This record gives sequence, C-alpha cells and structure tokens, in this order.
Amino acid sequence: MPTYQPNIPTGTVQLLQDYLNLQANFQQLDIAYGVNHVPFSDTSGVPPGGISGVHKFVQMPNQATPSIQSAQGAIYTKTLNGQSQLVYTSDTGNNDYQLTRSMDASIAKFATATNYDGAHATLKGGWTFLPGGILFQYGILPSPTNGAVITFPVAYSSAANVFSITLGDVRSDTTDKMISIQDGSITATQFQVILSSSSLPTNLYWQAIGK
Repeated sequence: MPTYQPNIPTGTVQLLQDYLNLQANFQQLDIAYGVNHVPFSDTSGVPPGGISGVHKFVQMPNQATPSIQSAQGAIYTKTLNGQSQLVYTSDTGNNDYQLTRSMDASIAKFATATNYDGAHATLKGGWTFLPGGILFQYGILPSPTNGAVITFPVAYSSAANVFSITLGDVRSDTTDKMISIQDGSITATQFQVILSSSSLPTNLYWQAIGK
C-alpha cells in the first residue's frame, strides 16, 4: 500500500518530478475510501444511478462520550458490559442513551422461539433488547405443572434487576384459574410459578424485563 504524503505537491518540485507522488497519494486515498465505501476506482457503478462512493457499511471506533456543540446530536459506539454498543448523545449535557445491547455469547437465543434450555427441553423462547440496555425476555411452557421452574434464556445481572414479570395462559375451559409467581422464587436466572391444581393450562406464556 502506498504511503500518503500530506505535503505533496511542495511547490518547489517540478510537476514532471512530483507527478508520481501525486499518483501515489490518489491511490492511497482510493484505497482508504474503499474500506467501507465503494471506491472511486470501481467503475462497475458510477453516478448517475451508480454506487461509486456509496457506503458499504458504517464502522466506528469505540470512544468516550464525545463533547458536541449546541443544537447537535451524535451517534457513536463505546464499550459497555464488555462489548461495543451503539449510543446516542444530545447537546443537553452529553448524556449517553444506549441504543443496543449486543451479547455475542447468547446470539443463538436472540429473537428466537426455540428450545433454549437443555435441562428443560420444553422451554421455548428467547431475548431481545430495548433502548437503555434493557433486557426483554419471553417464552412459552407447554403443559405446565404447579411449581414449574422457568429459566430465563439469558441471566440478568441480579435478582434485584428483574424489574417485571408478566404471565399469561391458555386453557381448554372458560373458568378463570390462579396463575402467579412463587414468593421469593425470582433470581437472576429463573422463577417459579403457582398454578391452580384443579385445572392446569394448556400453555403458559411469560415476559420479563430487567437488566
């Protein structure tokens, strides 16, 4: 790869001698621009209607919260919880608003409705995220029994950071039955349900929100 020379042309060297350095600079610019753009030298698609110069993807180095001027906003990436996350900051105090919650170790369970727990083969569900780093999880337990333990697809940071759990069920009869959470059973990894022993639901649906 040619080395970019910022002081070319110098003004003291004849163009006949400096043109090779100018060519090298333009080659370097084209190579650098082509990292995440379609390079200028790509003639397979050129304006109008072509793709030369168009972004192929956006690549940003992780950094601390940037200082920006009034009437501006910034989208950038920074390391949060050990991974690169997309963040927004506004001009009202350089506050971080986390937009993503990437967890590569749990990607197989992301936005799925598949079996996720080998110890409980009937558990189906997955997880996704909400802005602010909120972890939203969900699932279904077919043919549940009283005292069934539901394991979260992804562990929360602590039991205290399980903010809310919502339960719903499907029954073959039209009579309302008890469905609730066992007191003291909520941990960072699971919770236990209480069901009416007189009529068990066909399916138990649950949702949990936390961090």
